[in-house]
Amino acid sequence: MMDGRAAYREQPKMVPVADGNGKERMKPTGQTYFAWRSLDFKSADQYGNFLPKVVFWDHEKELQKYPIKGIEEKYDRLRIMRPLQRGNKVEITLVRDGQETKAQVMANPRMMRLDFFDEKGQTLLVRKVEKQKLAETEKTELRPQQVRQAALDKAAEQKQQPGQAPQQQQQPEQASPQQLMQRESSEQKAANEERQDQGERRKQGVRVG
Repeated sequence: MMDGRAAYREQPKMVPVADGNGKERMKPTGQTYFAWRSLDFKSADQYGNFLPKVVFWDHEKELQKYPIKGIEEKYDRLRIMRPLQRGNKVEITLVRDGQETKAQVMANPRMMRLDFFDEKGQTLLVRKVEKQKLAETEKTELRPQQVRQAALDKAAEQKQQPGQAPQQQQQPEQASPQQLMQRESSEQKAANEERQDQGERRKQGVRVG
C-alpha cells in the first residue's frame, strides 16, 4: 500500500460516536466487510497518517472478461486472485487468435480495471472478450443410477412402439394409349371372328345357342 497499490482485505465497519469531550471518534461495530483499500497520499490526519481510501469493485467478475488461459476453472481463477488481492503482479497466459502469450496482470481498483504487462514490463493492451451465453438448462454429468434408469426407460419405450406398417399394395400400372388401341383392336377382331363362325354354323343348319 505504501507503493501506491491497493489490497483487497477484510475491514471493520466503523461508526462515529461522541466521546466525553464532545468530539466524535470512529468506533468498530463488530461487523466486517471486504473491499479494496489503499492510501491517499494527498490527505493525512492530525498524527501524520495517510487517510485510507476504500473502493468497492468486483475484481473476480472483471477478471473473467479477459482471454486468460484457465480462467474458467475455479482453482486457476483463485490461484490468480490470491496474489492479485494483495496488490501484486501475477504471471498469466493470454490466449489470442489461438496463440498463447506470457504476460502479467495487476489490479487497479482506483480505475476499476486490470492492468496488463508484457514480459519486459511494458504496458500491454488486452481487449475484453464476449463470453458465450449459457443455455437455459446447464448440462450436468449424470450419476450412474441416472444413466442406468435412462437406458431402461429407452428400452421400454422401444418395446411399446408398434411394428412397421405393412407395405401398401402396388397400384396396377396404367396402360398407354397405344396399348389401349391394340387391346381394343384385338377384342374387336375376336368378336368379328366369333360372328363369322356363328354365321357359318347357321348356314350348315347347326343350332346356335
